[in-house]
Amino acid sequence: MPSSEPLVVGVIFPAKKIARLQEVLNVEEDGVRFVLIDLEAATPTGASVTDPELEAAAQRFAARNGPLDALLHKLAHDMVFAGLGDQSAANRVQLVQLFLQRHPSVRVVDPIDSVRLLTDRHAVCKRLKSMEQNGDSRTQSFKVPSFYEVGTTAQFQKLQEEVDTGHSRLPLICKSVEACGALIGVTP
Repeated sequence: MPSSEPLVVGVIFPAKKIARLQEVLNVEEDGVRFVLIDLEAATPTGASVTDPELEAAAQRFAARNGPLDALLHKLAHDMVFAGLGDQSAANRVQLVQLFLQRHPSVRVVDPIDSVRLLTDRHAVCKRLKSMEQNGDSRTQSFKVPSFYEVGTTAQFQKLQEEVDTGHSRLPLICKSVEACGALIGVTP
């Protein structure tokens, strides 16, 4: 009986995560082969990368990595930094999006638009609160705790007043809005 082709999964992970994957990369096991994609090397650099340069990079990306069946990525960090004006991060995200547009048969684990939402904690909380309020209370199995986005000194002072008057209770969990593991906008 002839063996079937393995399912090829392209992996785009930060360097610190790759060390844990070394033993499974480029090894076929149980009909699956994981292929490391070096997104840094594949992406054109510079502040003014043109569409033709990105298109050429997407073609090289496809040629270098061969046909992929699926793509597993950790692009949250790049997505957050792209939104904050980091052009290199924006180029990497654009390259992956262009590759996926040109190869619609590649399945994406964690679609980019879903990850984009999840990198903004406040947007996630608002979406969950909306689901909670519009859901069927008989079948709904979650409750969203109170949440605040504090972006100004005035908002911080208002939150302090709410805690002082008992309208908001301690403990408060304070996190950056960006959910990517980077310390952005956090001041001691």
